Amino acid sequence: MFEVSIVFAFVAAQVVSMQLLLVGIAMLTRADFFRDVIKKIDAKSPALMVLAVLGLGISVLLVEFMTNWESLPRSIFTIVCWGGLISSLSWLFSPEKFTNSIKKIATGLGYYYVSTAMCVLGSTMLVIGFYRVIRAVA
Repeated sequence: MFEVSIVFAFVAAQVVSMQLLLVGIAMLTRADFFRDVIKKIDAKSPALMVLAVLGLGISVLLVEFMTNWESLPRSIFTIVCWGGLISSLSWLFSPEKFTNSIKKIATGLGYYYVSTAMCVLGSTMLVIGFYRVIRAVA
């Protein structure tokens, strides 16, 4: 199996964690806007399918090369990668059901739970990622 360099692994984890944190903050600060956007998602949109295919490609690469259960930080990143893969597959194989599920979450308190979880997970992964790089360099 191809060994991924530790630097690439940390950079990938930092990029994913930064994205989770920033999107979570944006969703919390602009809840009305994001809820309106989510309500307008059309399961038959070509753009949605293109994004699902791109997400599938990226998540397959991350799952293939970054899956590692040896430590808590790596396990968290592995779970996030698998979540991206499952999400992309859900968009591709049952877009109507997945769209309806997301719309249900966006209309209730689940929206704030998901946004807050994204912020917590992103900040936790970011701190762990930067801490490990600083500790490895020192």
